[in-house]
Amino acid sequence: MPPQKIGRYEIKSELGRGGMATVYRAHDPSFDREVAVKVLPREFLHDPQFLTRFQREIKTIAQLEHPAIVPVYDVGEDDGQPYFVMRNMTGGSLSDWLKQGAFSLQDTARIVERLAKALTYAHKKGVVHRDLKPANVLFDSNGEAFISDFGVAKLAESASSMTGSGIVGTPAYMSPEQAQSGAIDGRSDIYALGAIVYEMLTGQQPYKADTPMGVVVKHITEPVPEILRENPNLSPEVDEVIKRAMSKNRDERYATAIELAKALNKAAFGDEGHITDPQVTRPQMAAPVSGNKRLGWIIGGAAVILLLVAGFFLVRGPLSGQEEASPTAVPLPTSTSVPPTETPVPPTETSIPASTAIPTPIGGASQVAFILRSEVWVMNTDGSEAYPVTNDGAPKSNLQWTPDGKAVLYISRLCAFRFDLDAGQREQLVCFEATDFLDAFRLSPDGTRVAISLGRELFIVPFDAEALKNVRTRDGLVAMQDVCLYNQAAVKDVRWSRDGKSLAVIFRDPAASLNDALRVFDVSHCPPADPVRKDDFPTGRFLVNGYKNSPLLPSFDWDGGTRFLFSDVVRLEGFGNLYLYDMKTQQGSRINPVDGTCCYRDARFSPDGTHVLILFQNILLGNEIRNVLYYAPVEALTTGEFGDPIAIPFDLQNDPRANPQFEFRPVQ
Repeated sequence: MPPQKIGRYEIKSELGRGGMATVYRAHDPSFDREVAVKVLPREFLHDPQFLTRFQREIKTIAQLEHPAIVPVYDVGEDDGQPYFVMRNMTGGSLSDWLKQGAFSLQDTARIVERLAKALTYAHKKGVVHRDLKPANVLFDSNGEAFISDFGVAKLAESASSMTGSGIVGTPAYMSPEQAQSGAIDGRSDIYALGAIVYEMLTGQQPYKADTPMGVVVKHITEPVPEILRENPNLSPEVDEVIKRAMSKNRDERYATAIELAKALNKAAFGDEGHITDPQVTRPQMAAPVSGNKRLGWIIGGAAVILLLVAGFFLVRGPLSGQEEASPTAVPLPTSTSVPPTETPVPPTETSIPASTAIPTPIGGASQVAFILRSEVWVMNTDGSEAYPVTNDGAPKSNLQWTPDGKAVLYISRLCAFRFDLDAGQREQLVCFEATDFLDAFRLSPDGTRVAISLGRELFIVPFDAEALKNVRTRDGLVAMQDVCLYNQAAVKDVRWSRDGKSLAVIFRDPAASLNDALRVFDVSHCPPADPVRKDDFPTGRFLVNGYKNSPLLPSFDWDGGTRFLFSDVVRLEGFGNLYLYDMKTQQGSRINPVDGTCCYRDARFSPDGTHVLILFQNILLGNEIRNVLYYAPVEALTTGEFGDPIAIPFDLQNDPRANPQFEFRPVQ
């Protein structure tokens, strides 16, 4: 039975248990938020100096501030038992997702790019993970990957050395030097990342044996496995990535995790992407393995077996080969836990097909753009004539049509692009460096200004395509003529009013325990005056389901006048209850217009505000759940009279994690 309290934290339930620690879901009354509390075994305190070492090590880890590292909030000791507190991650672990099968190369590359940035940042801070594995890669409710348990294996290693009882690590991902109790540096983590990539692309761990001991010996003595034997659809370039990352000789591995990610991006997308190294000072790493030690690897394998017989029971994770429970991972339901799948190969033709018949405009639009399997698609508002307009496989977000309706804008990684549908050509508008976030790039209705969320700061600058091409950094934006900067909160997305005088933003509100919130600014006099706040919601205005435990608003839309649509999070990192707010009356409520049932995502007003498009999943259908799309008069939001759903592509119907980000093409 779990304890009622640990320190000031009120224990709600047990999240996971392993050989290293037990993790609880808890409530932090000081900040009114849900957290995860990890409690280490009491036997770690045999040495009276261990608690001091524990506190020092965890405080070092807590200083790691990176968007892809699970933050540590607190560290302490309760009745002789050390614990630390971290963010509660609700999206499951990579281990959970792998139970559903292998990932596509493109999805693997995207996840690894994010993890690689975090690893390189930590390594340059002098912190090595030592136990990187799928159970320690956690996802938030938006599907973003985070690394957890940084440096905790080092604590276990310290406890192990006190008793002389063995090696600490996870057999399936353990580098040869770690298995032989050698000096450890960041290249050991790179080896583990290579093993994870192998598993993501094949659904299998690289080495198999009857016992964990046998797996460790294979990491030391056997050649790197040929990934093309497990997945012949991959290219030889991927095989080279795996072999270099998992080289027995750590001097032959990638020097940084960023280099691994660039190579994988090149194999997946044809280019390295725009990955930059974190800007921190490189510390002194442990000395590399000498030539004599490398020659002794095979002989050392036999000695390792003897050591393991004596002390392998401290290896993290059960000896059955199953990984320990992820500290904050919530296993996803079988009926909806679908890992990313292969991106379909669209036709090479990217201009409008000759056979396309565009229907009579309804609601000021005749077509809608959306994202499906990382590509931009276009279809008519009645669901007919759906076709892809891009085919590069790169991640995309923040769709918007240009005011003249001739091109669609989108963000890919840290760049903004414009795709001309008639010409079938893509143009890069701006590409940033030395940042982790480019969340929004939205033109004003008259096309004269653009709102940019860079590094979660909001910039409003004149839309000068030629000038933007020369901008690479935040300082470059600041230096632009007539720039407005708003940096008081973390801005995630924006929408312009119909007259271009106001701007609505979704942001993380530090005054409300970092809840997502919506704020409307008057930007008509920006510059020279700063934006003027006009409204804030839903904080303190009306009840949003589960807002205290999961304070996220994954999508929102504005009719450009007074009405807003937005959803909370109930399932699958983005589907939730639908809410309607009127800025004129300052009243809002949950509406769930389809039979009062959840769940919705990416609801959109038509350009003239008379119609609404909503994507719906009936949560009551369980295993039979499908995505359904409705396009109806806006009155249907209150009457529920949506009529029949419109036809949508099969892949969009059957993707429970669809994130289409619909955008209407305006009619001129």
